[in-house]
Amino acid sequence: NNDNGRRSTTTMNKGLFGSWENNSDKHEEAKARNLARTCVRQFLTQRALQSFMFLLAECRDPHTCAWIEGVTQTKNMLQYHGTGAINATRFESWDVLLYEMMQLPEQEIIVSSKRNPGFRRGSKNNPYLKDEYVEFSMNIDPASLTARIISVREQIAREWVDDLGILVQANNLILQSYFDLSRTARDQEKSKSDVDKEFNKQQQGADDDSSSDPLSSRHSETYTRGSDDSSGEEIDTAFSSPSSDKSKVAFVRTSRAYMNDMDSYTPVRSSPFRKGNFDLLLLLLTQESIHRVLRGFQDADERVPFEYLREFYAGRLRTFFDGNQPYGRADDFIEELLLTSPLVKTTEDGKDVGLVDPLYIAKKIIHMRNDVAQDWRKIVRNVPEEHEAIRNAAKTRQIQSTLEREIMTTIQEESKTTEGTVGFE
Repeated sequence: NNDNGRRSTTTMNKGLFGSWENNSDKHEEAKARNLARTCVRQFLTQRALQSFMFLLAECRDPHTCAWIEGVTQTKNMLQYHGTGAINATRFESWDVLLYEMMQLPEQEIIVSSKRNPGFRRGSKNNPYLKDEYVEFSMNIDPASLTARIISVREQIAREWVDDLGILVQANNLILQSYFDLSRTARDQEKSKSDVDKEFNKQQQGADDDSSSDPLSSRHSETYTRGSDDSSGEEIDTAFSSPSSDKSKVAFVRTSRAYMNDMDSYTPVRSSPFRKGNFDLLLLLLTQESIHRVLRGFQDADERVPFEYLREFYAGRLRTFFDGNQPYGRADDFIEELLLTSPLVKTTEDGKDVGLVDPLYIAKKIIHMRNDVAQDWRKIVRNVPEEHEAIRNAAKTRQIQSTLEREIMTTIQEESKTTEGTVGFE
């Protein structure tokens, strides 16, 4: 498992929860750390690295994947489905990692591969036949890798422009779906109550009649089917009351439907982790929205809802946001909040008491997700322009590496020529 995201998220959110004072230095530091944690540019770099590593693995190149994980100080990136994999303290902005990577010198690694025995003589388990290995060298050019990662990053950014728009459409359907399902549940509960009343009424009448007719009592009991009562299968009487054990659902998961049907509205071939990107983008979008709502409560001096959301969110960081996560965690968080009952909340210092309605808080987060999505669409739409400087730097570094390689080759050839001349004399 990749624990980098788990450690960074937990650490970065402690400060936000610890101080109510909006002008404290600790609050500003915590705010900066949380902004770095939910930075969409940094997350785009993470997903570009993971997608590029997937392509390398498909081309049977696990060695370059291992080299990238060493540079980025991560592990198991291809199996990691989560946000915050890149250490935001070590790499403060989205391009720091890429700039550092391209400046690394070219590296030649020796790979040892077990040779296929083919049709050599001897049985399969012959202990006298030793395994044979073949060695070959691989050249890792960091500047070239960086340029290719930038291309992948740009493709994902183009996809996110569309995906964020779709997320807004799905987000706008949540509250209406919630109210529709709540109305349906109330109607069903009312209908069930009416049925129960009718059942009790008929049951009471049956009990009254049973005093004069002993045979009628069988309708109010559970009996055994079979002529000799030996089958052992119990069934309920005709007056049994309906019941349901279905778990509650707050709203229809429209975003998941969009994600599963992504190929139908995508005109070109998507990047390898398009569905995973869609799911995690919604998760990071939700986390950033929660942070903005918390800061909004502070600015508006709404201390009771602030402390409630802070505690609700902090208690679910590991479950919903940190580390490796299953699909649908963003909707799971919103659903749990919507299904939570209102309560009376007293602040930590005991000065304020108020009624907290989780529906009110959920509405603010849902509306904030639209604002964040629109902000992020502007950012990812501008990615090609942001890449100009780093792409030029990568090209310059590639040219420099080529010149250095040619100079080293020339020096080696001249050295061999000099040694041969000395030997001849």
